[in-house]
Amino acid sequence: MSGDRYLRQINTGHIYAWAPELEDRPDMEPFEFPEPEPEKPPEPDKAAHKREAKP
Repeated sequence: MSGDRYLRQINTGHIYAWAPELEDRPDMEPFEFPEPEPEKPPEPDKAAHKREAKP
């Protein structure tokens, strides 16, 4: 999405793809989507050793 441009309507919060007609409106402001947070690795299962079958 780095090259895409978006506008947010101030009153409603709706997001629109950039267009010159919308950019000229007083109720529009530039909008950038936040970068997604990196995925966290799963935490090790602390109870896994209790569930394993004993030989």
